[in-house]
Amino acid sequence: LPLVTVVTPNAKELEFLLDLEPHTLKSAKDLQEAATQFALRYKSCSVLAKGGHLNTKCLDVFVSNNSSYSLTLPQSLVAPSEVHGTGCVLSSAIAGAIARGEAILDAVVVAKALCAEAIACAENPSLGCQGPPPAAVPSRWPDLEDLSTSQQTFPEF
Repeated sequence: LPLVTVVTPNAKELEFLLDLEPHTLKSAKDLQEAATQFALRYKSCSVLAKGGHLNTKCLDVFVSNNSSYSLTLPQSLVAPSEVHGTGCVLSSAIAGAIARGEAILDAVVVAKALCAEAIACAENPSLGCQGPPPAAVPSRWPDLEDLSTSQQTFPEF
């Protein structure tokens, strides 16, 4: 992974990549420990471990340069269980924000907000990448100044 800047595995993918038994990652603490282990193994990249499959209220863990942050969404923005395609949207939005010149953590925060906005606007979230209505795609990138999460200091584990 020497050319990778950020990886965005969900819990199942992280278990596979770390050769862990299936269903080993069950909590936010497990996810943070696995993300840290991955980051230590592949020092050249940051990790956004996605915890949506863990029923953790859309908790993601970001690990980079020996720092870790928990990123959550307000309960009102948590996607229904049948939502589809959010991982693809999230990773693409992170890549786009980095290409715009955002710092990696800022890119992750902006991408998570963009993804949440797309979910909130979707008429049928289960369609995911199969063709959401135009209203499901935000008309602009969220600005960091617009995001209350960017003004907070994320707690370290």
